[in-house]
Amino acid sequence: MTSKKNLHKNESLKNIHKRYALIFYIFLILSLLVVLKIFYIQTFRKKLLLKYDYSITTDKVYGLRGDILSRNGKLLATTSITYDIYYDPNTEYLKAHDSLFYSNLDTISRGLSQILGDKTPQQYKDYLLRAKQQGVEYLPIKKNVTIEQYKQLKKLPVFRLGRYKGGLIAQEHYQRIKPFGKLASRTIGDFYYNSTRRIVGVERAYNEQLSGVPGIAKYKAISGSKRVVYKVLIPPEDGASVLTSLDMNLQNFVENTLEQQLRDLDAQWGCAVVMDVKSGEVLAMANLQQSKSDSTKYYESYNYAIAHLYEVGSVMKPFSMLALFEFRPQVSLNEPVNVNTIHLHLDKNVVVSDDFKHPLGYTTLLNVVAHSSNIGVIKVIQKYFYNHQYDFVNRLVDLGLSKYTGFDIPGEQPEELKDPEQKRWWKLVSLSMLAIGYEYQMTPIEVLSIYNAIANNGLYVTPHVGKAIIKNGEVKKLVYGNSHYIASRQSIKKVQKMLEAVVEFGTASHTVKSNIVKIAGKTGTAKILDRKTRHYIEQYNTTFVGYFPADKPKYSMIVVIHKPQKYGHRTGATASGPVFKKVAEYLYKNDPSMHEKQSYDVQLFDKKNDLPSIKFGRKDYIIDVLNHFDIFVKKQYRKNAYFVRGFPENKAIALYKVRIQRGYVPDVRGMSAEDATYILENLGLKVKIKGRGKVFKQSILPNTKFKKGQTITLSLR
Repeated sequence: MTSKKNLHKNESLKNIHKRYALIFYIFLILSLLVVLKIFYIQTFRKKLLLKYDYSITTDKVYGLRGDILSRNGKLLATTSITYDIYYDPNTEYLKAHDSLFYSNLDTISRGLSQILGDKTPQQYKDYLLRAKQQGVEYLPIKKNVTIEQYKQLKKLPVFRLGRYKGGLIAQEHYQRIKPFGKLASRTIGDFYYNSTRRIVGVERAYNEQLSGVPGIAKYKAISGSKRVVYKVLIPPEDGASVLTSLDMNLQNFVENTLEQQLRDLDAQWGCAVVMDVKSGEVLAMANLQQSKSDSTKYYESYNYAIAHLYEVGSVMKPFSMLALFEFRPQVSLNEPVNVNTIHLHLDKNVVVSDDFKHPLGYTTLLNVVAHSSNIGVIKVIQKYFYNHQYDFVNRLVDLGLSKYTGFDIPGEQPEELKDPEQKRWWKLVSLSMLAIGYEYQMTPIEVLSIYNAIANNGLYVTPHVGKAIIKNGEVKKLVYGNSHYIASRQSIKKVQKMLEAVVEFGTASHTVKSNIVKIAGKTGTAKILDRKTRHYIEQYNTTFVGYFPADKPKYSMIVVIHKPQKYGHRTGATASGPVFKKVAEYLYKNDPSMHEKQSYDVQLFDKKNDLPSIKFGRKDYIIDVLNHFDIFVKKQYRKNAYFVRGFPENKAIALYKVRIQRGYVPDVRGMSAEDATYILENLGLKVKIKGRGKVFKQSILPNTKFKKGQTITLSLR
């Protein structure tokens, strides 16, 4: 019995082994078939695999970046959306419906030619047909297509079926554009989509507000093409707009004036900043650098006003005087100072000189600063601070030296003042050299912010470009650092008199003094230190900084010109001073609030021609001027008038609306770039600007019909 049972058991085990073996071979064959199938697809059907293979990932999605606006609401930076257009005439749908492609080929070709305008219908027909026959799946059509053109393309037969059926492929591109071109380009800054390039200027300062709030989306990444948004899960919020304090008419004038001076002097670079005294708003900021390939051309590549540290020279002397008056309030402007030599030995290897010897040997402290005597300032500072050198440095720190100004555009890096206990502090020399603007570096914006406080009776206000954030129609004003006084009113008044004397009868009397507006300020001429040899060379940084009108300051300004080459024009007075004067006179002429109120009796006008005719201009500007002179205005227009002309009528000025016809190019010659750009962009034109100044030529003649999105070039001079 036992043997039979064992035999039966062995047969059962054999059957089980056979079944397992069969199952094993079945799985082995199936596995081999799968491997062979994968090999077949990867080898022979790779093209098909790449076409349908995709992965879906989750990532951030951003809305439109906000605009940057001038103080008058004009666009300084905005986002333009363009598309790169491709076509796939061999989608699976079109392969299955060949007749659909061929029957609409003529219509598609004509449409492409009419919308894009770069090929004839026959050229497009041959191009598409060849791609169809050759099995091309990603045929380039045109790059940088506008949104209006893209919308028209999507209406064409076959294309309207969409990407995966009709084969129309559009890769969206965001591009940041500046309607005013290079004007204030570095201050406005740059932003690059899908790039790691560094953001600068206002774009960087307010990047968070301009960017908006990102959303979440699913992206489909198709092999051989860029990933596209598959589904938006959380919609993004568009960025807010930033309203700046920049005045583009003033910016244009400042850049023109600075560039002309740089070219005349063959200087390496220059910068100029104009600030509102009471608010600290920066109205214009120009930074121009000489081209290495063409010395007559200048461009913006670096913000010297914010980031460049330099030894300021005699511009430091009023700061030294403030430190003195705060330390010893009893010191008067009439204090006698011995200036009977033009050379002063601070050490056997350090000699300080004046440009001329004072004829009387003695002069007053007021004259020392007015005529920028190095020896006079050094002797006064040594007299009161030689045994109190810490007090001198601390007083300078109280003024704001070695501190951040708080300017909203990033980039400044103030230098720390030397400590009298440090090894690099040379007791016999450092106190004296610091007093006249050497052995310490400042940025132009740092210098200007302190002079602005002097103009503002000692009240320091934070310099800034941003005025407000605008989102969904709501305006939120920006608030900057707390204002504070840098010195007593008594000390400030003394220095104000010194700065007025500089222009009235001192170093700037021949180049900055104006018959139009009273200016106060200080010249600065500093030799440049050669970093390799550690010796000063016969090249100069020249500065003029100050404010106007001197008796009731409204604007402060600094002009710095680096390495002027023209002989006789290498000082702060002769290089930088003339630029300051021209800008000050321009502002005075164009800002009625600085003029004394005058009233005219219109009854005295006997003839019609005694009253002026008003050329094409902004309604609000013209009315402000006429009201200032108490000239009666007849408003012969409706409320929506923006630009007007004026003519004398019955001892008054009648203002008439300038009508701009839609679809026709207006005549903008003689206008500022700001106003011309505003008009043309509102009509639907794209504006390119060449040169600086006022419009003297436009590429599309007045009263010519145009298409929306067409580009017009304005030449300025």
